[in-house]
Amino acid sequence: MRIILFVFFVACLAQSSLSQNIIEDIFSKSLEVVSDKGRKELYKGQIIKKKRTGMGLLKMKDGALYIGDFSKGEMTGYGMLLVPEGNSVSNCDNCAVYVGNWQDGEKTGSGVCYAKNGDVLYSGKFKEDRPINAYGSTDDSPLRYFSLFENSDGNMFLGEVNDGNFNGFGVIVFNDGDLWFGNFRNGLKQGVGLYLMYDGEWETLNFKDDSYDVISSSANYRDVEHSRSLANKQSFGFIMDNFAAAATATAGAVNSARAIRQGDGNLSGLAAGDNSGSSGNSKSGSKQGNKKASNCGSSWSIDSNTYSNYETQLIKMRTYPEKYDNYTADYASIQSKMRQIRTKWEARGCSITKSQYE
Repeated sequence: MRIILFVFFVACLAQSSLSQNIIEDIFSKSLEVVSDKGRKELYKGQIIKKKRTGMGLLKMKDGALYIGDFSKGEMTGYGMLLVPEGNSVSNCDNCAVYVGNWQDGEKTGSGVCYAKNGDVLYSGKFKEDRPINAYGSTDDSPLRYFSLFENSDGNMFLGEVNDGNFNGFGVIVFNDGDLWFGNFRNGLKQGVGLYLMYDGEWETLNFKDDSYDVISSSANYRDVEHSRSLANKQSFGFIMDNFAAAATATAGAVNSARAIRQGDGNLSGLAAGDNSGSSGNSKSGSKQGNKKASNCGSSWSIDSNTYSNYETQLIKMRTYPEKYDNYTADYASIQSKMRQIRTKWEARGCSITKSQYE
């Protein structure tokens, strides 16, 4: 992975306005390779169980571009929406960019609407995709705006600026099609973000003062998926083996019964055959089956990945608690879910490493 210690010095950057071709001009290369293409939409990012889940980049059929969180295929979490020239973000007049909270594809919670020139049009609460307060009102900093910067290498920053520095949600688009998006604080990347490579590979990173830890990656996820697939195949193979053994035992019992009726066998022979078929295959097979089923197979892989996703969410919440309307209750709820997953597998003899955030 290329190290992303990409530092922008505002004094050396050329600031650009939000031009009419901003989506095509900046993101066309990044969208040459996509993770999911359908219904005239282009998606690049994290996918779990064949659904857009995690963080990603979505170009919609109307030309709008969303960058941020997804859950079960829907825009849910925190993210940025850019609309094409001549359009406005739904229910927000003259709004070219929305940055804030989403729930199932609708603006819900705290958010900010920006005009084409980068000025704040509205900053406040949303419900069911609409501003709660009078549109045009804002309690935001007068020094906040949205802008685009490009350095001499052709790398770009697109996002929120406050007090003369990168503060808030932003995207770095590299000239080779790679991009990184997440939060900035005083010009440095801060908290959880996604490094999305041109070829579709990704890494979830947790930044602190522009140094970072890798939380997860596409390569790691493929390993988990492979293990789950292998466990499923093994479970299926075991089921078929036992089915074959049961069928053989049944056929033997039927043949013995026929032989008895025809005077060629005896009841003790049937009993012995039946018991060996049942005890030797069913009971020992059942024990073996239970052992394999509890051997940290596919269910464990799924729960382990879910636990990791919960951990990522907690890190994001801790970094920017002000973005979550019910921070304390939501944080405690996620912790409880993590605890339930971990203790369930501990009871089954398969451990999940306890997160420091649980």
